[in-house]
Amino acid sequence: MLVPHNAHYAVKLLSARSGSNVERVGGDMVIQWERDCSGWTMNHRTVFDIGYSTGSDVRVTMNAATWEAAKGDRYTFNVRTLFGDKEASRVEGYARRGAGGSQAVFTQPQQKVLPLPADVLFPTQHTRRVLAASAAAPMILPVQVFDGFTENGALLVNAAISQIQPAVPAGKAAFPPLAGRPSWIIQLAFFGGSAEAEPESEIGMRLYDNGISEWLDMDFGDFRVRADLVHLELAGQPDCRNN
Repeated sequence: MLVPHNAHYAVKLLSARSGSNVERVGGDMVIQWERDCSGWTMNHRTVFDIGYSTGSDVRVTMNAATWEAAKGDRYTFNVRTLFGDKEASRVEGYARRGAGGSQAVFTQPQQKVLPLPADVLFPTQHTRRVLAASAAAPMILPVQVFDGFTENGALLVNAAISQIQPAVPAGKAAFPPLAGRPSWIIQLAFFGGSAEAEPESEIGMRLYDNGISEWLDMDFGDFRVRADLVHLELAGQPDCRNN
C-alpha cells in the first residue's frame, strides 16, 4: 500500500557531460505526498545550485503541485521553474482519461488541448502499476505516462524492474519505515517518440513497496545527480470506509 509521506533528499553531482561546462551541482529535493478520500496530492520542490567552469553560478528551482483522483481518471498540475529569481516557465492545467477519450487541457503558458493515449496513466497510478509488475521481476514495463511537467503530451516510460532486493533489518535501517520491506531497483527511461531513439532523460531509484524511494539517480543529459534520502516522516492515511 502506498503511504503518504514527507521525504527530504540531499543532491550531489555524479558526472557531467564533456562540453557542458558544468563543474558542480548541489541542492536538495523535498516531496510531500498526501492522501485524502478523493485522491493524492503531491508537492515537489527541487533546488539545483549549478556551478560552471566559466565561473558563473545559477540556482534552478522547480515547484510542482499536482492532484490525482483516487481512481486515476482525473489529474491537475501546476509546475513553476525559476532561474535565479526569475520565472523561466509555468505550466498549468488538467487532464482526464476515460472511455470517451483522454486529453490534457493546458491553461498556461497558453490555452491548448492535447489528446492523450487511451491507456495513459498519471504518476500515482504509474507507481502502482510498477509495484504490481514487480511480482514478475526482473522485467521491463512500457507505459504511456502524463505528468504535466512540460507542455508535451504523454511520454513512453520504460521501467526496468530488478529482482527483489534484500530487506534491511530493523536494527540496521537508517529509516524505520523502510525496515524489513521489499524493494526493487527501478530504471525509468523517458521517450518523447519512438522507443528506438535515445531517451530524453533517465531516473533510477530504489523503490519500496510503500512507494518511498531511498535514493534517486537522475540523468538530465548535461549532468547526472544523485538524491539521497536524509529525512523521512510518514503522514496519516484517511479512513474512507464510509465514502
